[in-house]
Amino acid sequence: MSAVMVVAWSVFALQMMIKIGALKKMAPESRMDQIPRRIGLLFKIGIGQEKLVGRSRERMPGIMHALIFWGAMLIGIREVTLMGEGFVHGFQEYLPLLGSNYLSGFFIHLSLQHCRTRCFADDPSCALPAFCSSTGQA
Repeated sequence: MSAVMVVAWSVFALQMMIKIGALKKMAPESRMDQIPRRIGLLFKIGIGQEKLVGRSRERMPGIMHALIFWGAMLIGIREVTLMGEGFVHGFQEYLPLLGSNYLSGFFIHLSLQHCRTRCFADDPSCALPAFCSSTGQA
């Protein structure tokens, strides 16, 4: 088993050396200009998925991709809050816009509650039993 790990780490180190070498050969570029525009594009293209949803001939696949992306983001946010709850009781209440007093916190709680009720009601159509059971709540 340790020989497999040594080989795996060696392959990883070699690949990283190749990638870092290629990055060092490229011309340096300053990306600290136009910060407000870049942040706007992050929200518009990255989070809003404009390039996928905005194309008229690929609108439905784009919408489906955006929904999957936003669902993954929601699960990622919930994972962070659950890890924080392991260290600080009431961790979620300290995060901006995610506490139970905010609308976004309400929607996160509502969607996870829906997932839990479907998974623990012995519903065979439940698609996320592993995620629902990992929340530790019934």
